[in-house]
Amino acid sequence: MAYTLGNYYYIQSHGGTSNLYLNREGSGGIARNQNISIYKPTGTGVNKDHLFRLMPAHDAGEHIVGCTIRSALNEDYGLNIYGYGSSMTAEGNCDLYPVGGYHPNASNYADSLIDLITVDQANSLYKITLIKHPGLYLTPVGNYNNADVRWKSVRSEDAHIWKLCTSEEEGSGGEEPSKGDSPLVTKFIPADESNYNKNRASEGCRITEITIHHCAGNMTIESLGRLWQNPNRNGSSHYGVCDDQVGQFVRECDVAWTNGHRPSNWRAVTIETSNSGGAPDWPVSDKSLATLKKLVADIAKRNGLGKLVKEENLTWHQLYSATACPGPYLLSKIDEIVADANAINGY
Repeated sequence: MAYTLGNYYYIQSHGGTSNLYLNREGSGGIARNQNISIYKPTGTGVNKDHLFRLMPAHDAGEHIVGCTIRSALNEDYGLNIYGYGSSMTAEGNCDLYPVGGYHPNASNYADSLIDLITVDQANSLYKITLIKHPGLYLTPVGNYNNADVRWKSVRSEDAHIWKLCTSEEEGSGGEEPSKGDSPLVTKFIPADESNYNKNRASEGCRITEITIHHCAGNMTIESLGRLWQNPNRNGSSHYGVCDDQVGQFVRECDVAWTNGHRPSNWRAVTIETSNSGGAPDWPVSDKSLATLKKLVADIAKRNGLGKLVKEENLTWHQLYSATACPGPYLLSKIDEIVADANAINGY
């Protein structure tokens, strides 16, 4: 399987036989210089301690090739080499560090730039190396729980080979065998676990519709994310759209609390859309509308919803609750959203 930039993966050590995965050590929030090890996950469900996202490197005029590997717990943090400079030629510790300003001359960004070297694409096997230090490969120093992971020069061929696993392949199980999440996401900000249900498949539910909302305010994806991180909010959404940005707060295999209507929550992927103006029309920007259409098309295609039909597999908040959401402007655009999303998907 060829990897896809923007997707989430569990990164399994290929050198041993114990199903050990790349893992951030410790608990709670991400900390600067938090150590990376390998660990065998226990329990069921999505373990974000060992879930990572491959993000494309930004082209800052230097035509950078490669990606960064971000923690799903906080995508501001990526795999990094601890310490940097021309003397770093033999070995360096692997930790999590703020990726920084997307410029190749910013040391914290340059030390997070990754190149994936194909070993066996059919079996998703890759070497992971640093663009700044191409002789160093991501390598566990043992084959046991909490073994350190370091950037090392090649000694054993197997030791520095990794398998990129989707959620369907990862060994801890317990979640819907879904088609993942949208590659259009620009930032993942996980909602507090008190604000959504895990694993819609646990009650025999699957995704059959997309529900559109508005934010009732001009909100960035970061401010919307902070809203869902409040443990007393009693609400969440899967996605948020603001201009050309797409935030994700709840994975599609889990159940966001957006519609004020339990049955529809359990079958829907929900999208909040930032407003560019207030009452009475609650408009959204042209950029937000265009991004919303692309996101709707992507969700529909990945989840096999087929041709979208309004009030059937494309719905909006007002259909389920006594609310003005998604506002007059978006309501006036429903036919256009359906038609343009369908056109993107070839209908």
